Amino acid sequence: MLDRAAMEFCLADAFHPGCEMTWPVRHASMYSDPYRWRHRVKDDPEPDYGKTLTPAEACSFNGPLYGQFPGSITRWMAIPWQTDTASCRSGYDPQYDPYLPTFWPARVPNQVLSAENYTKVMDDKLPRAERLAAFNERMDWDRTLGVGYQQQLQAMVEHFDRQGIVEVRKGIPNDPDFPSVMQVEDRGGQQMSEAERQATDSQMREVARRGTPKPSK
Repeated sequence: MLDRAAMEFCLADAFHPGCEMTWPVRHASMYSDPYRWRHRVKDDPEPDYGKTLTPAEACSFNGPLYGQFPGSITRWMAIPWQTDTASCRSGYDPQYDPYLPTFWPARVPNQVLSAENYTKVMDDKLPRAERLAAFNERMDWDRTLGVGYQQQLQAMVEHFDRQGIVEVRKGIPNDPDFPSVMQVEDRGGQQMSEAERQATDSQMREVARRGTPKPSK
């Protein structure tokens, strides 16, 4: 139960890059038993791998994917974690596909049904065509972070509690065009212009090639 309590609200699965834990934890060699880290003995410190860590070294019995010590798990993570989470999107290039599967849809979704459009969907006094258009429109979740990649990182670090989350709300039962249950963003903001969206994503792609910057203090 203690294990379950600690893991109940973890996002899990993809671990790529991961806002709670990242890809190394997929290696069974890091565990001595289920949910138990394999410990590195105190009198056998981790060696200096130099500037290059080869796959053979990484997967060896003396490598970082075997015995663990204090700090060896979190060293794979972004500091602070919000900068990593703010960088996880769906399609970077809308010409390819802006609606690729998301990593963490409940906490850090990519595109959302906004509360405003949900209200229109549920208003049976509006024309059906208008309600359908509202239901089929998706907003970029990161619009609440502002314009510009550096600005988004800063906003995520300083104001993560102000970002929208996805809630399960009642839909319209027995309707062929609307589901009986809908997932809706609880708050939002003004959608970015096409130029602002392109500039923000372009900055993110450039950073991905060079490495993620640390937000200013």
